[in-house]
Amino acid sequence: MPTEGRPRQSDRSDDPWSTGPLTVSDLLAKSGQPPVRSSRRRVAARQAVVQVSRHRVRRTLAVVMTVLVALLASTAAYYVGLFFYLDGAIDRVDVLAEDSPGIISPEAQDAADNYLIVGTEADGSAERVTSAVVAHLGPGRDGAVLVSLPLTAFVDVPACPRGAQSRLTDPYGGSLASSYAAGGAGCLVRSVQQLTGMRINHYVQLDLGRLPGMVDALGGVPVCIPPEMMSDELMSDEMVGDETGDQPAVPAGASVLDADQVRALLADVDPDLDPTGQMATDRQRLLLASTLREALRVANLANPIVLTGFISEVANGLTLDPVTTLGALKDLGDKLGEFTAGDTVQASVPLAQVRYQPVGSDQSFALIDDQASREMFLAIIGDSDLPAIPPGPDSSPAPDPGTPPDDSAPPPLPPPDPNALTVAPAQITVNVFNGIGTPGLATNAAAALTAQGFRVGEIENQVTGAVESVVRYAPEQFQAARTVAAAVPNSVLQEGATTGGFIDLIVGSSFDGAVPVVVPSPPAAHCPGAL
Repeated sequence: MPTEGRPRQSDRSDDPWSTGPLTVSDLLAKSGQPPVRSSRRRVAARQAVVQVSRHRVRRTLAVVMTVLVALLASTAAYYVGLFFYLDGAIDRVDVLAEDSPGIISPEAQDAADNYLIVGTEADGSAERVTSAVVAHLGPGRDGAVLVSLPLTAFVDVPACPRGAQSRLTDPYGGSLASSYAAGGAGCLVRSVQQLTGMRINHYVQLDLGRLPGMVDALGGVPVCIPPEMMSDELMSDEMVGDETGDQPAVPAGASVLDADQVRALLADVDPDLDPTGQMATDRQRLLLASTLREALRVANLANPIVLTGFISEVANGLTLDPVTTLGALKDLGDKLGEFTAGDTVQASVPLAQVRYQPVGSDQSFALIDDQASREMFLAIIGDSDLPAIPPGPDSSPAPDPGTPPDDSAPPPLPPPDPNALTVAPAQITVNVFNGIGTPGLATNAAAALTAQGFRVGEIENQVTGAVESVVRYAPEQFQAARTVAAAVPNSVLQEGATTGGFIDLIVGSSFDGAVPVVVPSPPAAHCPGAL
């Protein structure tokens, strides 16, 4: 019983956890309701959740960045390793002779790069030269001059070092090709310098037996072959000197050549058709330039499988001088790929006679026109316009005296069809867009175009809901767009902005596959930039 005058205890005195007067939270707790938190506590809790979320995001981003850096590092390491593999596998030969006699104005040629590009092939246990081209890049690098050298040309072969003891060979008069057999690549370099007056500061030699393997690694090479480089046996299905008895026909004009067709183009040409070796040299030059241009496409450079196969073939077939780097070689390839037909001048050494036979010799040579050739090489050295080259002698074989003259004129050619297609599918890259949203439509259309020889760029959605497929092109792509439209029935042409510089195909609901197109073989004038 409480004593009088003592204060009355709170109703919470019987609550062992009570430490003070009742609060709203206490009353709610007694009624079974959850307690009410203060706004400050709620804010703190929210901030804690936000901090945890931010921490998780930062951790996820860190993991993603780590993975990306690792992938980039692995990719970079792969390409660096491939570069060093190629650099170490290439044969190097000390063949340059930049102080040898015969070089005209050496100081004036200090800023120029002159490449002697040589094609060779196995001849039993030895090698023989099958083509030789001088590529001149002037100091401004805004143009190039490519000069094909006639291997059968009669030249003065100088005394050349041969063997480890640097013993000199005896000078003599003979074919340009024979200098390689007499004193190796170094003697060929000296002979070319004496013939042209140009200082050769880069030597590039390729075993042409490896070229079909390079083409195979790239999956084919787009080439535009002028008709004058063709011969009857190439355009037929009969193989000359092949064990299989089969040769794929090689079409003139634009096409994608496979390894077998390239092998056919590299075969020896009948000397009666090509007495100077000019046709064989032009074929090899064209194939080399086309192969190099295809290898330097971004799609091939970014494909490790394609690049590795190509590099393996190059490493086993390429020979350079000690000075020429892979960077210089790539620069040459880039320049040749960038130059247009107007920027790249292609020339041949002027000839006075095709079948010159020296007294006391039973061998025929090509006889160089000394004055015209000297004027041409002086213009190249001075980076000036080349003089007009006089027409060369007739290289056709002499007629049989017992054969009556053929007075019949060839029938006139039919006029060209103004509506004929002029750009082959192999020269066209198409971006394929799904215009109606049907799953897989763009992928199927891309596969159909690939089967017809087109190259495919991007495959994306661009829903327009159109019925007709639209071929969108830039103004300069009109002829190529006509080829695409011909391959896609019920399509319409539309000039406009395109994606990545390629032609866009927006596939409509009427698309029902791609059909083959026929592109007539163009004449030589329709092979711009063919090197």
